[in-house]
Amino acid sequence: MVCLCEGKRGDSIDEVFINKLMRMVKAPWIRPEGSNIVRAQSCGGRSDVIKRMPNELKVCLNRGGDTTLMVWADCDDTCADGDALKATFWKEAERQGITKAQFDTVVFVFAKDRLEKWIEFLQTGNTDEAKEGPRVKHNREVADAAKKLAELCKAARPAALMYRRRPHLISKGERAFWHPLYRAVRGKYRIFCKVRLLDVVEPACGRREARRLSGSIGRYHVDFVLCDPETT
Repeated sequence: MVCLCEGKRGDSIDEVFINKLMRMVKAPWIRPEGSNIVRAQSCGGRSDVIKRMPNELKVCLNRGGDTTLMVWADCDDTCADGDALKATFWKEAERQGITKAQFDTVVFVFAKDRLEKWIEFLQTGNTDEAKEGPRVKHNREVADAAKKLAELCKAARPAALMYRRRPHLISKGERAFWHPLYRAVRGKYRIFCKVRLLDVVEPACGRREARRLSGSIGRYHVDFVLCDPETT
């Protein structure tokens, strides 16, 4: 396994954390034999990780199914969320000739703000999302935090689900209407069901009044919406 991460080589807590965690968690998809099952590589800043990832993926793919590429990066206030950061990785990968199928083989791990947040939580049981996590200077602290996370992962049990899948998306009466509706508009319009009313209409007024009007219809939805395929 090749793990790309942020930080300066030889001076990054990410490598220590990743190596300890992956060896301790003993995931079934990690090849158990060999002295170099996990190879963490610090690449510099996040932009450096993004640029380097496509080439490392090509190397892993050429080695065959025994090598997995894992990418660790910080998701800070410069990106909206993990999906947005992953989209940035995909944009660069596509530019360098990586296909979507190849890109989907990469395992991404994004830390909120910095990896120090994880360590702080594992050490104290809480963390302040409004502040940057305290800098960790000693590798022993990092390794102990990774070990604790691995123990939590191995001890975890599937939680009982509080919800269950409903047998049908639409009611019996709606299904009776849907079939003739589909036959009537097939090839002309697209049919969407259970659409929020606010996704179909919007208040035509100022912001303050719009907020009040939106609240008055926010709980309503439309059973079916017909859309022109060319303008949807």
